[in-house]
Amino acid sequence: MPGSKTVPYFENLEVEGDISVVHATAEDINLPKDTIFVLMGPTGSGKSAFIEAIASRAPNSPLGIAKDQLESVTQAVSLYLIQNLRDCVGARLYLVDTPGLSDPNISELHILSQVQKWRDKWHQDLTLPSPFSNKRIRIRLLYFHPITDIRLPSSKRKCMEIVKAFWGAHNTPTVCWVTSMWDRLRPDGDIMASAEERFQDLSTNTWSGWNTHDSQVVKFDNTFESATLILDAISSKMARKCVFAPIEDYGCVDPDTGVLVVEEVLRQRVAGHIQVIQSIEAELDDPTTRANEELLNLLRVKKANAECLLKKFRSELKMLLSMRAHGDSFLVCLRPPGPVRFFDWLRSKLTRRGARKIK
Repeated sequence: MPGSKTVPYFENLEVEGDISVVHATAEDINLPKDTIFVLMGPTGSGKSAFIEAIASRAPNSPLGIAKDQLESVTQAVSLYLIQNLRDCVGARLYLVDTPGLSDPNISELHILSQVQKWRDKWHQDLTLPSPFSNKRIRIRLLYFHPITDIRLPSSKRKCMEIVKAFWGAHNTPTVCWVTSMWDRLRPDGDIMASAEERFQDLSTNTWSGWNTHDSQVVKFDNTFESATLILDAISSKMARKCVFAPIEDYGCVDPDTGVLVVEEVLRQRVAGHIQVIQSIEAELDDPTTRANEELLNLLRVKKANAECLLKKFRSELKMLLSMRAHGDSFLVCLRPPGPVRFFDWLRSKLTRRGARKIK
């Protein structure tokens, strides 16, 4: 029985009974009284498995939301309430499960558009200058990365850049990088030793810029204890970095290209699907292919799918460019500003808003 099992010792969380996880809606959440953990990461990195681990001691476990596959099981943002587990001031804990980044059918821009409202929820009851408010921050980000990746692929490195640009240095204390898949490694031998080396490298090099601003790197071994202790650890992180400007809309620009990081990736998706369609068309024109009706049908279906995705990604890119052209986005450089540059940003922001009102 779930109630017969002990729970870890928590410093920032309180257990009220048997812990379980149930579906919730946005209307259920009461900010700033509740706490929200947003789960992000590449497809198959362990976000849904993290939720399943928390629910593993409940009678309704498993929830059936975690699968091993290349395409994301979570196709839209899903909300969950952790029952009988609250933080030290009595706040209820919610999990926001998001579609996986690098999914072939879902753009990163689409995912960020769904997550944006949760990132920006802390603005609701705050007034400028918001970075100096002492209100309790209720939004957390858990970014998942599989430790089983021997090398850091360029696609996953780009995912990290997107999340950093979108969440911003202003929010670093509320961000936790969760390395997953530890349970899939043999506990002894060279494989585990190599994984530990990768973990240290990720902590000291890949994530080092955020570590210095109180962001954490932790291990998730796919157990109830591991998952709940991660929630406990990040629940103590409250204050944002006032010296950094808040991020708005879809994040900040790459200082080398002057383009939004998420826009760069979306353009790559568009270019990639154009190449796929051109390659399929070349195959369809091949005399050997035309003589094989079954192969022709497969290629036609493949081309139709590629054209459908290309149309969708082009539409999203057009929307993003339209927002920028009309000044609906405020872009901040990836290189975080110091205290002096922050006040310059704040002054320009207020001036810009005043000018719009005059018009």
